[in-house]
Amino acid sequence: DYADDVEPLWQHFCALHFKDAKREEYETYYELYLVRT
Repeated sequence: DYADDVEPLWQHFCALHFKDAKREEYETYYELYLVRT
């Protein structure tokens, strides 16, 4: 589905922009992005 397709892109984005971020804190990298921005 959509979420599975874009998750690797969010992972890459978060790795670049939120180097200290840990995905375990959130269900998805997209949620991490929403929290961080």
